[in-house]
Amino acid sequence: MPTREAQQAAANAAMDAWEHVPWPEGLLSYSCLLGEDGTTVTHYSQWTGDEALQLFRRNDPPERVQGILAAVPGIERHGVVTYRPFRAFVGEGPSEPPGCIVTVDITFEGPDPERQQRWVEAVLEAAATGSRSQSGLLAAHFHLSTDGTRVLNLAEWTDASAHRAFLESASPQWHRVLHFPGLKDNGATGTPSWAQARQHRPYRGLFLPPSTT
Repeated sequence: MPTREAQQAAANAAMDAWEHVPWPEGLLSYSCLLGEDGTTVTHYSQWTGDEALQLFRRNDPPERVQGILAAVPGIERHGVVTYRPFRAFVGEGPSEPPGCIVTVDITFEGPDPERQQRWVEAVLEAAATGSRSQSGLLAAHFHLSTDGTRVLNLAEWTDASAHRAFLESASPQWHRVLHFPGLKDNGATGTPSWAQARQHRPYRGLFLPPSTT
């Protein structure tokens, strides 16, 4: 999006569009996260399975997306990636809502499901070397792309400053994660693509309506 105002307007338009269509079968939740850069909106939807998602894609009313684009000019859509949940951990401190959501979306040179899983295990090993409660890390949820080429880490932090402090004081164990074999670099600086972590503010979400029966 071109501006922070347009960013919020686009998220509102995307959320409001669901009020005018029936709730899709198999959709568990739909959330919008606002990028701290003020120009991006991340859409995160959870489905019961791939069959439900493909059925929705075939029957998604065109006016839903058209209405969003018409309501907020200037939207650039960057495509959709399908993942399956893999691993997660939750911090040991008291439960609290996150003030910052950090997404780390890494890409490998080619499809390799075993390599996807090994990278996640390396991250978990590195994370275990520090104090989750002191670092401000509340939880992390790892997703493997169904094509075998990507991993998405959706991490919950107390706030953006806690995440920045973590990056500045990361332990040596993170070196293995940063330079894991097969990571695709970002093409600009030569650094691994996963290092481009994106901070978001939780914004709005919709969840499967309760059964009326």
